[in-house]
Amino acid sequence: MTEETGRLILSILVIVLLLLFSSYIIKIFRTNTQIEQANATLTGISDAAKKLSVGQTDTYLIESPKGWTLATFPGNSRKLCLCNTPNINDFIKDCDKKYLTCLEFSSLIEISSLGSKIILESVPKAINLRRKDSGLTILEIGIK
Repeated sequence: MTEETGRLILSILVIVLLLLFSSYIIKIFRTNTQIEQANATLTGISDAAKKLSVGQTDTYLIESPKGWTLATFPGNSRKLCLCNTPNINDFIKDCDKKYLTCLEFSSLIEISSLGSKIILESVPKAINLRRKDSGLTILEIGIK
């Protein structure tokens, strides 16, 4: 093996390592952006719900993050969460803590949708927020 061949192999290894490192960095930034979007969505829902009086209904438009699921936290129906997976069978097991964000509400939350969850397969997605004596009801509605 000549000196030039050794340099060529070393150069290729460095390029491969740089590509792997850059893809890892991009993944970190994208994940952080989705978590920030999820937090903003939960805060927006909370702010819209606070403006409602008992008996009032309002529509809220969820714009992101795509592919996440809106659900109440098991055993705590005052905690509304967004999780990074559409397949929530066992909420705790399926939602990696790094990709789960929740917000505590002052009243009970009921999600009136199939499976008591709203999957954000396509965004934007409209939901109805309805204030009741017992708390807040979130109802999924479609956008065409």
